[in-house]
Amino acid sequence: MSSPPIELPAPGQKPSWANQQSDDPISIAARATNAADLQLIDICAPGDAVDVNHHLARISIRTGLSRGKCSTLCEIALMFERLPKVRALIESTFCFSLAHLRAIANGVAGLSPDQFDTVEPHLLEMLTPTRPRQAMIGVYTLSRLIGDLVSEYNDCARNDGTQRVPEGEAVTLADTGDGKHKKVTAILENDRATELMARIQGIRNTAINRGEQCTQAEALLQLAQNSTNAEIVINVYREVGGGPAWIDGVGWLSEVATEEWIARATHIRISADSKVDGYRPTESQVARVRGRDGTCRFPGCDVPASKCDLDHIQPYNHDNPEQGGPTDTENLHCLCRRHHNLKTHEGWDIDRYPDGTEVWTSRDGDTATSVPVGPLKNVGKQTFHQRVTRKMKTIQKRNLDWMLSFCDIPDEVWELTEEEEKRIESLTDEELDAEIEQYRRKQDELLDGD
Repeated sequence: MSSPPIELPAPGQKPSWANQQSDDPISIAARATNAADLQLIDICAPGDAVDVNHHLARISIRTGLSRGKCSTLCEIALMFERLPKVRALIESTFCFSLAHLRAIANGVAGLSPDQFDTVEPHLLEMLTPTRPRQAMIGVYTLSRLIGDLVSEYNDCARNDGTQRVPEGEAVTLADTGDGKHKKVTAILENDRATELMARIQGIRNTAINRGEQCTQAEALLQLAQNSTNAEIVINVYREVGGGPAWIDGVGWLSEVATEEWIARATHIRISADSKVDGYRPTESQVARVRGRDGTCRFPGCDVPASKCDLDHIQPYNHDNPEQGGPTDTENLHCLCRRHHNLKTHEGWDIDRYPDGTEVWTSRDGDTATSVPVGPLKNVGKQTFHQRVTRKMKTIQKRNLDWMLSFCDIPDEVWELTEEEEKRIESLTDEELDAEIEQYRRKQDELLDGD
């Protein structure tokens, strides 16, 4: 079961999900299952005037499914009634599984009726592929993205699986029953829990690097006893101009949490692509790649980048580094340990493109596309539209200078130097517009003088 390899970008190719192929029997069977699930959802729809318990009891008997699964089918049906365009999109391909539909229904359950029309266009964009044979979005990633989306419209509407803590944060102690151990349970906000685990792991790693043995439990005690000087680095990503912050393994932070983390920052790093000698990437490269990728880059995997290895896409040659892949952020990506081993031992090939898109090809010829989802996915990148606009403005300036040169030096036409072209490329759009307008005014003055 192989599929023809693809090349990106290809003008004639249409964006599609990797499980949307019409010549692949596995994809066809999977979509048939999804279509059957949609039919079952329609049949189980509760309607308006129906007793919940009675309805669930009836369809549970007739389907052989548990009450909980029948309830999920009904909730998805109600979601479709409120988001008809989402329903139409899903029905157009049958690419989304029941787990995806459940994630959507759970994600929007907290919205008020008047917010569905506002949120639906953003959901449609989220559920639409942007590359040929793009890997289906993972359920975890989809839940997180929907949670981020609905929280923009209603802070109380987030319902992406995050455990609710009605009484706030808490730490409890309980017996385990064996007479030897007790169980410590901590319920913390996502970012604070991530920081705690990072500190525990940092203490453990510091001890191991010194040749000592240290468990996570011992590291926790050292932290509580303030008997460690281990340092940790937590990268907090934020636009230079402000806005919400993002932490690897946590996601987007609230306004309050953002300001708290920014106030605690000890160093500021401007993220940029870079290349270094040697095999091991620098801390800034690790931060850049994790902030760009967001998750494991194997198609469809949504293991957070914080739990991933950094892998050289083109393998590094330890014997002759010049003949292998460089330690360059453009040649590094995040892979969970499972898919890191899969790439290394099972012969998957990867083609990477300037926009961060990766096309994975198995030795059987199957292909799938992966796109970055982290907060830095577009930082330092230029869209074709932006490039065309800047090129147009550069040409405009060259032509204006060329016209003005006839007024000043009739026998010589001034060419745009490489240094000047680089200077223009570094200007912001506003600076470039102002400069062009200045030349136009100068041109008008010279022409009026004639």
